Amino acid sequence: MDENLKQQLLLAREHYAQREFDKAAPLLRAVLEGGLDFADVRNMLGCIEHSRGEFTEARRHFESAVALNPNYTEAAINLSVTLNELGQFAEARAIHQRLSARGVGALSRTPDDIEPFAKGKLANLHATVAEAYADLGLLAHAIDEYRKALALCPTFADLRTRLGNVLRDSGQLEEAEATYREAIASNPRFLPPRVQLGVARFSRGDRAGAEAAWQQALEIDPNDRFASMYLRMSRANRMRPSMSTMQVVRTDADEPTRKGE
Repeated sequence: MDENLKQQLLLAREHYAQREFDKAAPLLRAVLEGGLDFADVRNMLGCIEHSRGEFTEARRHFESAVALNPNYTEAAINLSVTLNELGQFAEARAIHQRLSARGVGALSRTPDDIEPFAKGKLANLHATVAEAYADLGLLAHAIDEYRKALALCPTFADLRTRLGNVLRDSGQLEEAEATYREAIASNPRFLPPRVQLGVARFSRGDRAGAEAAWQQALEIDPNDRFASMYLRMSRANRMRPSMSTMQVVRTDADEPTRKGE
């Protein structure tokens, strides 16, 4: 996938999720014009047109979504609703009947059968449950939920970073570091896994490795405040013993004894 189109699609999905349809629509159309005719793109455009009362155009997009992915239940339901709006009641009923019949074989479906946008939504739901478990200190359950999310969307570097954080908090430092490295490989310019890799290394006493990770993050973005903060902290701690000695010598030699000491 062309990187520019990929970024446009990601941004369009974010705007759509926030119900910012005026911002999402032109990006989605640009994605289509670029040759990425995805079912979820068609479904989102259909929903936007439906919200504007453009039912004929909405129908066209929903029909395209269902043609691209016959198992796309959400798009099929949206098409049925739109057909009702257009007075096409017989066609709407036919879609309902097909959906009901499809339910018989639903148990045989696997995650590979799910349309990409739906996979992303399911992955984020697993991540939300994982966060709830982590907040309650149930780290094993949180780890399990994050792994379910990543089974659906293995390239989501943010979810892999969050899994690494929970692994680190549960004391599984080696596995946490491996998870951060996987996140970095998935998205080399995404800074949180680099920063957290440094934290994991620092927590097991590998100060040099930690500083290397933070320095690499700053090479990508010199303004990253977390990498900068951690790097300054590490270097300050490294220098503190000699600085303390110098301070003691200077105080003893140059400063008068304060009253009460």
